[in-house]
Amino acid sequence: MATRTTMPTRSQKNAPKFDPEEPRTLNRYFQDLEELFTNCGITGEAEKKKYATTYLPVSEEDSWTLLEEYKEATKTFEDFKKKVIDLYPSCSADRKFTNDDLDRLIGQAIRNPIKDLDGLSTFYREYLKITTFMRDKNRLGEAEQSRTFKRGLPEALWNRIDARLQIKYPDHNRENHYPLDDIYNAANRKSCR
Repeated sequence: MATRTTMPTRSQKNAPKFDPEEPRTLNRYFQDLEELFTNCGITGEAEKKKYATTYLPVSEEDSWTLLEEYKEATKTFEDFKKKVIDLYPSCSADRKFTNDDLDRLIGQAIRNPIKDLDGLSTFYREYLKITTFMRDKNRLGEAEQSRTFKRGLPEALWNRIDARLQIKYPDHNRENHYPLDDIYNAANRKSCR
């Protein structure tokens, strides 16, 4: 006879996690909860809402349990979930990354200058993730994506990258931007080493 899986306690390693400092984790939190509900046979609306608040930091638990959608028995778990998601606008798929995220990344790179190829690739991956999303949402153009990249680079590094680009693309009009991939490839090959 197969034993039924039980919901983890909040202190267990496999308990679902939501970090209010990183609101984008909310959707994953609800996905993890719903998977656990299925695996554990949790079907009651009130029980689902109770478990949804069980794994939260205390401050968030207090906020969530005061919602009408939590307290009111006629409100479903889906009603509750929708209301909770409304409390964290940045977890919306449409607001995954913003100009603030880009400014924060560049500011961090300025405060902690890139020193080696690993630092450059870490910055590039984060930069590409944010700016590609913003481009897909028509909040950033290709030229702006390329030009903004250099703001996060130390001046000496940018000068080496720019020199490499001039050698690699001698006919390039300096008034036009270099594609971001070309900038990264130039940096990745010679400029950081």
